[in-house]
Amino acid sequence: MNEPSPAVDTLLERSDYPLRTTIMFLRTSILALPLPLGEHVKWNAPSYTHEGEDRVTFNLRRVDRVQLVLHRGAAVRDDVDTFVFADPSGLFAPITADRGTVAFTDLEDARAQQERFDALLLAWLQA
Repeated sequence: MNEPSPAVDTLLERSDYPLRTTIMFLRTSILALPLPLGEHVKWNAPSYTHEGEDRVTFNLRRVDRVQLVLHRGAAVRDDVDTFVFADPSGLFAPITADRGTVAFTDLEDARAQQERFDALLLAWLQA
């Protein structure tokens, strides 16, 4: 299991975000993935790095669902035209060729989709 960040702990402890329990559940799921991940705060939300690049970031602007942005760093990469991602889960909503989102309406939805979410993240992080 990857190590939780004290900065993210503090952020979540102080948060009044209405779906905080869903975020905490998804955080635990992300940190349990069998890949080395770093956790930090980005955009005032939990964010996860793999191999030194930001790859998964919560978007806490929505209050009707928990949304995560799957990306390949802060800037558009040189290989965007050749990047291909095959989503094994059906949860991924593409925004651009190398960026998309996944969303959960509540804790029950996140729990029901956990296996598919884990498969999506593993595929995304290895793409």
